[in-house]
Amino acid sequence: MDGQIHSLWQSELAISREDAKRTRFQLAEAKRQLEALRSHNAQLESERKCQKEIVAKALAALSHEMDASLFSIAGSAESALERLAALQEGGCAEAGDLTLRLESILEGAEQIRKIVAMPPATGLPG
Repeated sequence: MDGQIHSLWQSELAISREDAKRTRFQLAEAKRQLEALRSHNAQLESERKCQKEIVAKALAALSHEMDASLFSIAGSAESALERLAALQEGGCAEAGDLTLRLESILEGAEQIRKIVAMPPATGLPG
C-alpha cells in the first residue's frame, strides 16, 4: 500500500511540475506579447505626434501666407479708396459705385483675416 501511495504521490508531483512549467511558459508568452504591444503603442504615439507637428507647421505657414496676401489686398483697397475719395472731390460721379465695391473687398478681407487669426481647432486627436 505504501508503494501505491508513493507512486500516486510521484504521479501527482509530475502533473504539478508539468502544470507549473506550462504556466511559466504561458506567463512568459503573455509578457512578451505585452511588451510587443507597448512597443507598438509607443511607435504609434511617436508617429501621431510627428504628424500633429507637421500639420501644425503647415497650418502656421498657410496662416502666414494668407495673412500676407490679405494685408496686400487690404492695403491696395485702402489706397484705391483714398484715390477715389480724391476723384469724388474732383467731381467724378462714378467713384461712388467703386467705393462701395472696394469697401466690400475690405470687409471680406477683414472677415478672412479674423478666421485666419483664430486658433486652430482642437479637433485634432490628442
